[in-house]
Amino acid sequence: MVNDINGPNTSSSDLIGAQKRAQQRVSGSENTSLEQSSNQPVGEQASADKKPVSVELSQQAQDLKKLQDQVAQQDGVDSERVQQLKADIAAGRYQVNAEQVANKLIDFEGF
Repeated sequence: MVNDINGPNTSSSDLIGAQKRAQQRVSGSENTSLEQSSNQPVGEQASADKKPVSVELSQQAQDLKKLQDQVAQQDGVDSERVQQLKADIAAGRYQVNAEQVANKLIDFEGF
């Protein structure tokens, strides 16, 4: 999603024209490099003129990234619990509480 901070009706050609006029006022003459690069999109002009930016992440952000990576590696299934339930069902020890199931369904549906 892109948010245009210059307003919804501002086009890139309007911005380029405004940049040219501002440069002419500052320098007193036309800036040929700006005119030559006006055919490029505004993003390309900015990236060509700027130096690389260095970004440092806080320790908290680094820890959060590690946690996200760990969660992404997990499949979300408790294999031990699944095996225990299978064994209980096979042995006839697993009892279904119908009232509890009904209440959970009602809560889930929002009745």
